[in-house]
Amino acid sequence: MEERHLLRTLMDNLPDLIYFKDLQSRFIRINNAHARAFGLDDPVQAVGHTDFDFFAAEHARQALEDEQEIVKSGKPMLGKERRNPGRMDGKPGYQPRKMPLRDAHGKSLEPSASPVM
Repeated sequence: MEERHLLRTLMDNLPDLIYFKDLQSRFIRINNAHARAFGLDDPVQAVGHTDFDFFAAEHARQALEDEQEIVKSGKPMLGKERRNPGRMDGKPGYQPRKMPLRDAHGKSLEPSASPVM
């Protein structure tokens, strides 16, 4: 129980945007920093929503494609540069790190991601 509390405290206090999604790319958990980036008062408000609810269609579609490839292949996405959704100059803005979660037997569960801005 203490370990769970420590991990939750760490996640909720990191400045990095951290989130978990289900197999349909719906948010199942985001941290406080991510909630602030979305303009939400509480991280729970993101649950059940997708990137299409927060970003332009082009960005949301690319995120969905990336995540579905992760689900299909079981391989993480590391170091792929992405344009910041609000940036108009087309320059890469961040490199998300997206990876599947695995159970104790190595079976892929839900995809998760932690973009590095």
